[in-house]
Amino acid sequence: MDNNDKRPVVRVTVWIHGTSAKEVIKMIGLPTINHPFYRPFPGMIHIDDIVSELGETGHRFCVVAKALHGANAAKHPREHMYFFGWSGTLSEAARLQAGEELYEALVQLIEKYNNLPEKPRVKLTIMTHSHGGNVVLSMVRWDRMQKRIKRDLERQQQSHSDEESGEPDAQPLEQQQPQQHTQHRSLRRRASEPNPCRKRSKGAPLSAISPSQVCTLNRTNTTIHHNTTTPSNYNNNNNDDDDDNTNELDDSTPPTFVISKLVMLACPIMDEWKHHASHPMFARVYSLYSKSDYTQLLGSSGSVWLANRSFPDSSNLVQRDVDGVSLHISFSKHAFLSRLPGILAGLKQQQQQQQQQQAVA
Repeated sequence: MDNNDKRPVVRVTVWIHGTSAKEVIKMIGLPTINHPFYRPFPGMIHIDDIVSELGETGHRFCVVAKALHGANAAKHPREHMYFFGWSGTLSEAARLQAGEELYEALVQLIEKYNNLPEKPRVKLTIMTHSHGGNVVLSMVRWDRMQKRIKRDLERQQQSHSDEESGEPDAQPLEQQQPQQHTQHRSLRRRASEPNPCRKRSKGAPLSAISPSQVCTLNRTNTTIHHNTTTPSNYNNNNNDDDDDNTNELDDSTPPTFVISKLVMLACPIMDEWKHHASHPMFARVYSLYSKSDYTQLLGSSGSVWLANRSFPDSSNLVQRDVDGVSLHISFSKHAFLSRLPGILAGLKQQQQQQQQQQAVA
């Protein structure tokens, strides 16, 4: 970080839920209960827009926001708190699709802050419960895809430029593999679709960005490219490093954006995603779990249903078994979330002390 950067810092918090309550109830054979507290809000939604619909305690995210803001208002200011909703279906394909939608939503959200008159530095904290963590980790795949598409477009443009200048191509254009079709696309929720939340009034401050502003944003600096590969088709090839020189490309080019802090609560750790936690997209990662929580081991990845509790060690990762938490759902309740900022501060201090001791040794 540049210490000479005098721009104001905006701390943005995004909460991402896990497998939906309706999905869990369906799995165990109980009748579905439609309650506003678990009402789905697809996409990136500001806390104020949810409150305007359902009241201060009418939705699960309202409870989350109240707990985090109450525990540390400076780190989690209410005016910059968002909820990202996805289907919550217990399947890898659903999480991949949600990861793509989250990736797009974050690009737009960050760009919106960057376009504010004060040009703030955005420090993004993402907090997840259960499989919401895997939704975030799957963004690494979409970021790699962006780099591949950008690289292919640059190669194609260079090839056309060489042809126009009369320089011979290494391979005739008609013999090269056809490039995948690309297109520019906004969020999946189109402007023509009804927004489940009311729009913010015209007098609202710019720093409080509503979901309607996010969804109707016209990109000026950042372009998301898409090919015709769908998340489910892309999932058929679990090796997302199959392209030539992909690792070299990933190491030499920075991610589209950086998440300052990723906090995963009771995330079922899948083999295909476990190494993504060390990706440069995530500056610092905290993974908290409980050995008494057996629901965390429910994974659902193709034919594999068992997950793990911990990630491979990484310099940007801190993972701990949390005492006093026995139920999976407890990680998203007010009692635990009100303690969470203090737990994270303690873990950060421990990590810094360990690093200092290692440096001295």
